[in-house]
Amino acid sequence: MRSIVAALLLFMGSAVVHGQTLGKSQLLMPLVPEMESRLSIPVQGADPSQPFWVVYQLVALSPDSSPKGSIDVEGSFEGVLTPLNEMMVIFDSGRMLLTKSAGTIQQLLERDGHKRTPEEWKSLMGPALFAAYEAVNAGTGRVAEDTQTKTLPSFGKSEGTLQVSVERASGAQPLMLVVTVGQGNIPGSLLPAPERTAVYKFGYLLGIAAFGWLVTRIFRRNRQD
Repeated sequence: MRSIVAALLLFMGSAVVHGQTLGKSQLLMPLVPEMESRLSIPVQGADPSQPFWVVYQLVALSPDSSPKGSIDVEGSFEGVLTPLNEMMVIFDSGRMLLTKSAGTIQQLLERDGHKRTPEEWKSLMGPALFAAYEAVNAGTGRVAEDTQTKTLPSFGKSEGTLQVSVERASGAQPLMLVVTVGQGNIPGSLLPAPERTAVYKFGYLLGIAAFGWLVTRIFRRNRQD
């Protein structure tokens, strides 16, 4: 599973090499107990006179077929005064791309040896994400995806640190957030699409693959403890 995740991340990275990408990272299940909800992305080789673009790609699970609520994210460069409308990233659950995926997540995980009892899944995911996971497997929930882009001011030097945090969620629950920062033209593979494309499909499979690898790691760690 680790090799699958690495290959997918490499594929994603190779698609943006020519788009002046300066940094990239991801959060897995950011609102689940004991998981990281914040990340720091080092940025090097920046043009001090140019602003930055930041692309947020989110894969979430919704317990409802028509979700309401939002997933709230904050992102800004450390020590840089940032307009609130560019710092705040609000993923409106009702406007996200929704996919019915009855049983798909469970089948993918069990195929890779991640068969667990409902009690184990709930302990791992926490109540909110577990409820969404069960609903998606039952066909009543949805896989939700969205991409948003923000513009952040220059920090006046070639190096800096982008701080990102997932603050809260209602409705859909975040499974994976990929954050990419750069300057100049945004690569086409990172731009929002009006309908499902290979990029969206890839993002969904990447989220599931990474989730499966993370599940294995957490259960192994718990057994060792």
